[in-house]
Amino acid sequence: MKTKFKISSIILSLAIILGSCDNMNLNLSSTGLTYSGEGEAVIIRGQLVTSYNMMISRDGIFAEPYWGTIGCCDTDEGFRNGVSTNVNILNAHNINTGTSQLTRLWQKVWQGNEAATNVLSMLKTVEDMDEEEMKEIRGEALVLQAFYHFFAAVNWGPVPIKTIATFDIPTGKTELERRPVKEVLQFALDNCREAVGLLPEISKHNTTARISKSAAEALSYRIALYMASHPDIQDISKYDEIVKWADEFIANGPNKLNTRPIEVNGEKLPAYASLFVNNMADNQDWNPTSNPEGIWDVVFYCKSQTSGIYANLDYEAVMRLGRDMGVPCADDQSNSPIGYADMTYRASNNLYNSYTDFNDGLDYPKGDLRRDWNIPTYCYKYKSNENIAAGYSVQTRFKYFDILLPKTVSCVKEAVVLPVFDKEKWDNSDNGAPVKGFYIEDGGEGYTYTKNGLTTFSITIPKTASNLTSMAFYDEEKGAIIGYTPGTSQDDKAVGYQKINTKNSSSDVIITFTDGKMTDLQLTAGATSIGSNFPAAHGRGVGKWRREYEVNLPSERQKDYTSCNFPILRFADVLLMAAEAHLMSSTGDRTKGLEYLNMVRRRAYGVDVYSQNSYVDFSELMLSIIQDERMRELCFEGVRRTDLLRWGLYTTEDPSKNAIKRFLEENPNHVNINYPIKQMELQFQKFQTLPIPSLEISSAPNTMWQNPGW
Repeated sequence: MKTKFKISSIILSLAIILGSCDNMNLNLSSTGLTYSGEGEAVIIRGQLVTSYNMMISRDGIFAEPYWGTIGCCDTDEGFRNGVSTNVNILNAHNINTGTSQLTRLWQKVWQGNEAATNVLSMLKTVEDMDEEEMKEIRGEALVLQAFYHFFAAVNWGPVPIKTIATFDIPTGKTELERRPVKEVLQFALDNCREAVGLLPEISKHNTTARISKSAAEALSYRIALYMASHPDIQDISKYDEIVKWADEFIANGPNKLNTRPIEVNGEKLPAYASLFVNNMADNQDWNPTSNPEGIWDVVFYCKSQTSGIYANLDYEAVMRLGRDMGVPCADDQSNSPIGYADMTYRASNNLYNSYTDFNDGLDYPKGDLRRDWNIPTYCYKYKSNENIAAGYSVQTRFKYFDILLPKTVSCVKEAVVLPVFDKEKWDNSDNGAPVKGFYIEDGGEGYTYTKNGLTTFSITIPKTASNLTSMAFYDEEKGAIIGYTPGTSQDDKAVGYQKINTKNSSSDVIITFTDGKMTDLQLTAGATSIGSNFPAAHGRGVGKWRREYEVNLPSERQKDYTSCNFPILRFADVLLMAAEAHLMSSTGDRTKGLEYLNMVRRRAYGVDVYSQNSYVDFSELMLSIIQDERMRELCFEGVRRTDLLRWGLYTTEDPSKNAIKRFLEENPNHVNINYPIKQMELQFQKFQTLPIPSLEISSAPNTMWQNPGW
C-alpha cells in the first residue's frame, strides 16, 4: 500500500502565519491570551491564539461541523431536516471528494495543528518568556495538537503525525507518512499526559475558554477510551490507565457536577441546564460553586463583524447554536426578545423514547428532567412587529400538546400527559402520526370538580368543532385538546391570535380522576385517534441551547448568528467515561463505576447526587446502560458518532446493533429523515470515514490514496 502523501493545503508560509499578528495589543480571543510584548514571545502567543481560533473561525470545526454536520446528526439522537439530493453537504451523505465543506474542514484541522506545532517549535529557542509561562503555553499547544490529531484520525482514519513546523521542514521534503489510527491516537494521548504535568489547575484562570490541567486529563480519557473500545484497535490496557487517572481526578480535581438549580428571568431551571445557559450567555467563567462542571469550552466571543464593537474587523460570527439547533421561534426581527430559530437540526424520536417508558415507568423511571430541556415542549410563534391579542406576548410559549380542561375542573398541580402516536401511520410532514392514545406520566394533584367538590369523577371533552381555529373561539365550558406547530401563521378569523394547528377533531376524550389525580384518558368507543398533526420529537427542534438566554452583543440581535459557547469537555462526561473504564478494566471496581454513573443520573432527576436513591439509581453496571446514558446526557454535544464508532454500533451489518437501522425503525415514512439515513444504510463501510479531499490527492498523485468507498 502507498504510505506517503503531501499535505499541500495545510502548509502555510511563514509570512501568512505571522501576518495576523500586526496588531499586537488587540485581544483576539476570550482565552485571555493577548498579543503583547516584543520579539519571539509575542509571535508564540499569537500562534497559540491562532490554533485556538481554527475552532471558531469561519467554517471552523465548532462553527457547525462538530455539533451538527458530523458530530451528532444521523446517529440515533438527531438529524438535519430537509436535506435531499440537491444539497451537497456532509450530513446529506451525498458529498464527493471535492465538496467545499469537506475541504474547508480538513484545512481548519491541519491549520490549527500547524499553529500549535509552530508554538512548540519556537518555544525551543525563545529567550524573552519566563519559565512558568513557557510551561503553560507548551501544555496548551500539546493539548491542541492532540485534539486536532484525534479529530482527524477519528474522521479520516490513517493521517500523518505532524510534529515538525513547516518552516523547519527542508525544502522539497513535504511528503508525510500516513500513520495507522492507533499510532496517531497514541501520539495524541502521550501529548495529553505530558501536558497534565505542565498545565495549571483550572482555578488559575477561572475560565473554561483556556486549556487547563482538567482539559488535558479529560481529553486523555476520551482518546484512551476510543483506543480501548474500537473494534479495530482494542488496546484494552487503556481501560486500566483510565481507571487510575480518572479516580484521582474525580476524587481530588477541582471539577464537580453542577448540582444547583438556577433561576433565570423568574423561571426555575434544573441544575442540568446551568452549563448550557452559561454557554448561550457567552459566560465562560469557571467557578467552584456556581459552575464547577465546565472543563473546556470553545468560546465564540462576538456575533457580528458588521455592527457593534467588532465591526469592520476580520473576525466573523460563525456560531449558529440556538438558531439552527434551538427552540423554534419565528421572530426574525432585530429586537426579538427570544431570537430566531428554524429547527434545521432536530431531535429524533429515538432520543425522546430513551427518556420515556410508556410501560408506566416499569423499565425507566419517570421524571428525567433532561428530556424536556433537550427536546422542548413548546415553540414561540409571534414576531415583534405583529399584532398580538390581549393576554399574549412575543414571549408566549405555545405548547405542542395541551389538555385544556373545562373551567369546572380545578387543580393544585397539573398532570403531565403525553400523546401516544401511531407510528405506522407516520406521514412525510414535520408533525406526528395520528394520536391513538395517551400516557399519564404524572397524575397531578388536587383535581376537583368545583360544582360539587368531588375529587373522584369523570368528564368528557367533546370532539372539537372546526371553528376552533384559535383561542379566540375556545369554549371554556367544554375544554379541548389542542396543539401548535412551529411557524408564523396567525388566525385570519381572529386578528392577533396564533392559529391552533391541531385539536381533538376525531374523537371525544373521557378523562377520569381518582382522589384528586388524573388516572385515565380514553377515546370514545370505536375511535382510532383524536386527530393528527400533533408534533412528535422530530417536529419539535432542540432545546439544549436556548436563545432567550443569549447575551446580545452587539445590542441588536443577529437573526442567524449567536455567540453561544460550545462544551468540548465537561465533568459529567468524565464520570461516564470512568464508569465505562471500571466496567471494562481488569482492575476496575464495578461498585465505584456504578456510583459514577448514578451521580450523573441522580442529577438528571434533581435529587442529591451523593446519596443513593432506590427510585433513580441503576442497580447494575452494564455497557448497554452506559451507552444509553451517554446519549441522554451528552446529546447534541458532538460525541455520539464517535461513541457509536468505537462501540461498533454506527454502521454494522448486524441489525440488532446498528444505530442507523434503529433510527429508521423509530422514524418510518418520513422523507426528510429517511433520505440521508438510507444513503448511509446502503453503504455502511463507506461512512466509517470521511473522504480525503481531492485537493490533497491531486497534490501528491504518486503517494496518496483515497479512503475505501470514496
